[in-house]
Amino acid sequence: MKLIFTNLLSAFLSVILNLLIMKKLVLFFGLSLFIFSSNAQNSEPIQIINGKFYQNDVRLRIRTVKETVKPIPTAYQEVQIGGRRLLWGEILVISGTVFTCAAIYELLGVSHISDQSTSKGDVWTGLAVGIGITIPGYLLIRNGSQRLVHGVDNYNSSLKLQSAPKSASINIGLTNHGIGLIVRF
Repeated sequence: MKLIFTNLLSAFLSVILNLLIMKKLVLFFGLSLFIFSSNAQNSEPIQIINGKFYQNDVRLRIRTVKETVKPIPTAYQEVQIGGRRLLWGEILVISGTVFTCAAIYELLGVSHISDQSTSKGDVWTGLAVGIGITIPGYLLIRNGSQRLVHGVDNYNSSLKLQSAPKSASINIGLTNHGIGLIVRF
């Protein structure tokens, strides 16, 4: 009888000990999850190196930059406008370059595609149209790049403002009911 009681007592104590250990593990993992999730909300600033965007040493595309700055409306609007202007500027520059190169090939007589009925006035018109399309394209690209940089700067400055006033502290507190941890944010 004494052996059965001892075995039951040891089994009961081991179950309680396991429950206490599990409770501590659950508390530890819960606190770890809370700490990691709060760190995930404070994202790193976006760096601009040679006109390219990087975050955590990973190069970002414009689409990724848009997704990253989306929580901050002013930065998102700037990046969105800058991305659109950059896209349209690139389209204009490419099409203007095609017009200009085709006109230059015609002027030099390198092109064998066209017949001899093309007049020099048409070629000069094509050259003027190509240059006339390319210049606004470059201006759009320049303005779009400036807007992208301005949007990223807004994002980075708002990150600094959001992270500055937050200070977390963990203290041990004593109340009428016992001892515990006090976590303040």
